[in-house]
Amino acid sequence: MQFINQTDIYSTESLLSDFTPGPNPASDNNNNVLDNAYYTIGTVGVLDNSLVILTLVKRRSNFLRRNCYRFILHQSIIDLVASVFLILTTRFHQMTGLPAGLASEVNCRVWLTNLFLWGPFMISTYNLIAMTFERYFAVLKPVAYKSSSKGAIFITSVISTWTLGMTFNALMKIITSGVVNGRCRVLYHWSSPEARQGFGILTIVIEYFLPLVILIFCYSHMIYILKQMGSVVRPVADHVTNKASSNRFRARKNITKTMLWVSICFVLCWTSNQVYFLLMNLGFNLTTKTNFYKFTVIAAFLNCCVNPFVYLVKDSAFRKAVRDVVLGSKTSSVEVTGTE
Repeated sequence: MQFINQTDIYSTESLLSDFTPGPNPASDNNNNVLDNAYYTIGTVGVLDNSLVILTLVKRRSNFLRRNCYRFILHQSIIDLVASVFLILTTRFHQMTGLPAGLASEVNCRVWLTNLFLWGPFMISTYNLIAMTFERYFAVLKPVAYKSSSKGAIFITSVISTWTLGMTFNALMKIITSGVVNGRCRVLYHWSSPEARQGFGILTIVIEYFLPLVILIFCYSHMIYILKQMGSVVRPVADHVTNKASSNRFRARKNITKTMLWVSICFVLCWTSNQVYFLLMNLGFNLTTKTNFYKFTVIAAFLNCCVNPFVYLVKDSAFRKAVRDVVLGSKTSSVEVTGTE
């Protein structure tokens, strides 16, 4: 197998790893700023995702009977894990001076590849797609959705997202990384330049462009369907006083809007970074040393801490529940309208 220099590998994880290591003697002021940015993002992610988890668990009788909030809980757990490992991989990341031996190889291929950081980021993307499909099914086929086995759907989704997200990252990183002359080389060993480039493009497609197409299609269709349903539900609610039907429609619309904003945040956080790496894989003369590149890295990492703010702003029931939990109220003032 031919050795190919790591700097020629234009895949998202390998290039972002240039700036995910923590303190080292040669780091300049810019890298110190990046380290501080990572610590800040990770800390905010730990705090706000923990608050979401605590709120949903303490008010589970209000929220967790509904599949949409189970997916939100799962998303927060994933983002919490990503935030924790963002802090840890920034602090403990010695890429050089590794002694020869099995321990160094395991350390390089498992820890220094940031497998436990990028795995959760990929799982987060897959869970976002799973949430989108769940909403799509609920909006387009409400009768079938109501009678479906929601628990089985959720459990299958959790198992699938974690398996796919970790397996894809683990296989390629463990196989192609290793210690070379005392330095951990991430995604370094490739049979040919074409294999390296093909993997880089495949990674970008799987992690960003395919999810983007799914999000655009599903939410565009859902918005269209909800507008059509709104024109039907309003007359029914007004003239037949079918309040329950109107409430269900409004709740379904509100939670779909919340998930839409979560998807928009994903796109805003990752677009600049993924487009940048696509251009690099296509042969454009770009470098990872520019300030714009560093901005794309910070923007990408922000995705692990922004979703709780979306829930607070867009979901009034969740906002009231957070207030109750923070104030220590033993009785809930929250009334969650059925979204199923």
